[in-house]
Amino acid sequence: MSKVEENIEKLVTEPINRLGYEVYDVMYVKEGKDNYLRIFIDKLEGISLEDCEKVNNEINNMLDEANFI
Repeated sequence: MSKVEENIEKLVTEPINRLGYEVYDVMYVKEGKDNYLRIFIDKLEGISLEDCEKVNNEINNMLDEANFI
């Protein structure tokens, strides 16, 4: 795991856990000319699109402010 991925995982794990989810993995990858941040989450009942939206809304501003990427 890269330093960027480690920093992001440390930043988002607590707020994601508070929502009732687990951080499964964090990936920051280059595909073609673009870079993508992917945060994989899980919970016992499985993950829905609404779960992804809830997590995104919780961590989006936090990631922007941290400016790791």
